[in-house]
Amino acid sequence: FEAKQEIYFANLIWNKKLGYNHDLVMGYSHRYQIFVDSTLALINDKKFIPALFLQDEISINKDLNLLLGGRVDYHKEHGSIFSPRFNLKQNLGAYTALRLNAGTGFRIVNLFTEDHAFLTGSREVQILDELQPEESYNVNININHIFSLGKSSGAIDFDVFYTYFTNKIIPDYDVSPNLIVYDNLEGYSVSKGMA
Repeated sequence: FEAKQEIYFANLIWNKKLGYNHDLVMGYSHRYQIFVDSTLALINDKKFIPALFLQDEISINKDLNLLLGGRVDYHKEHGSIFSPRFNLKQNLGAYTALRLNAGTGFRIVNLFTEDHAFLTGSREVQILDELQPEESYNVNININHIFSLGKSSGAIDFDVFYTYFTNKIIPDYDVSPNLIVYDNLEGYSVSKGMA
């Protein structure tokens, strides 16, 4: 098959210092995406996805910063989706910082642009329910140290992360040899580790 994808993206950002310890950022994000392909499904998908975001970076003292933020994306199929974020940064020295990050994310799945299995046979595609966005919840701890070695410099990072995923969308080929069934999975999955 042949396909064409175009994505147009723009941000309008306004930054304002409030007093000596607040740095406010707010804005509007605009994404317009087009996907056209020549498969049997003859997909001609055009989406306009606007979003508003706001964050405040608060200097608690010279070594401790707190960032609170949120973003609301609007999707025609799913309505408004809120994504909060949180970041705490502690300077442990002139060249060492400890960060704690937490937030949520989401992903809108376009089945036929991501999974072309329905083209490999004569199976009928069945979507059981109205598909919800895939969602994630993440916590990350990071220690960063910048060092000098002669005339060179470098950085050492240590990360520990935990991400919880829900609403995963996958095809089920086992219901019937004549069907591919799509639905949001019940339950969750987890990704965790160190780097």
